[in-house]
Amino acid sequence: MLLRWSLPIEIYIVNNDEIQTCYKVKFEYKNMEGVVEFISEFAGQKIRNDKTRFSYYITKNIQFTIEDKPDSENISQLIEDRKKLTKTMFKLTNRVIRNLRVHGIIPHLHELVVMDENYDDFLFDSLTPKFSFDNVNWKNVSDLRISILNNLSRYPNDLVKRDSNYLFSMDYIHWEKVREQIIADNPIPTELDLYLNSIEHLRTKNYRLSVLESVIGLEVALTGFLREYLKNRKKFTKKKIDDFLKPEFGLSARLSGLLDLTINPQSLEKVNLETVKSVVNWRNKIVHSIGQIPEGVSEQQIEDGIEQVLMLLIILHNKKNIVHDFPDTIISPLV
Repeated sequence: MLLRWSLPIEIYIVNNDEIQTCYKVKFEYKNMEGVVEFISEFAGQKIRNDKTRFSYYITKNIQFTIEDKPDSENISQLIEDRKKLTKTMFKLTNRVIRNLRVHGIIPHLHELVVMDENYDDFLFDSLTPKFSFDNVNWKNVSDLRISILNNLSRYPNDLVKRDSNYLFSMDYIHWEKVREQIIADNPIPTELDLYLNSIEHLRTKNYRLSVLESVIGLEVALTGFLREYLKNRKKFTKKKIDDFLKPEFGLSARLSGLLDLTINPQSLEKVNLETVKSVVNWRNKIVHSIGQIPEGVSEQQIEDGIEQVLMLLIILHNKKNIVHDFPDTIISPLV
């Protein structure tokens, strides 16, 4: 038996390399096999500032299909249990949204959030689940005893909300990473979540929150990198690492004293550490004294500073992964 539902959404995919109108991901969930299809259509071409032309496609619908593995009856059990079915659709839909946001770099895209006890009914109707025995003839699962049409006004018109000023768009170069992570369903690293939050606030000029999210993300990324480095390259015990990275050894001190000892200078060529430390100082002012970015700092300074912090955050995130994947490299003490 097969189960299918659809998420109405608009995502623009920039793709210069090939004409492709269906992006497909196969995955497993419990004792079922699943397929997610981004059903797209050609939407036009535009010209970048450097005069190069690019094509873009619009996805108006993400279609989910799950199928029982041999000798399994999970689908029939789900159909008989409306609450469990809704929970499964909610979970798998958010699995895709979550990885699209983080690995497709779509800051304004957010997971579905349960609003109240009646939201399950709204979600169920909006996703329009269907079932089939032959993948040809499909029947609606919906058989509501109580109509919820009169209550729809309490919910947004679209399941996936967005600020009207920002389209959901993704460059095709990110697609393979999105596909891999939908399959793997790995937890989203905290620093990447904070990275996307900071970009979202930066685009809407909510500078205070962007500074806070970026610096917290930087701190998480730096601490994660240092823990991996000290464990795998220096063979420190956990207790020794904890003693070394005590809270008293703050972010500014770690930035000043440890990056040169652990990271290849070429990796940091484009990072202005003094600018990064200025943003850390703004964060400290916001949290510990004046509650806002100090007066006299221009919007351009703020935007440039946050971009420097985010650049370093991504470098540290990538270096953490390198040390984790290659713990015993002894070519150089620097990553």
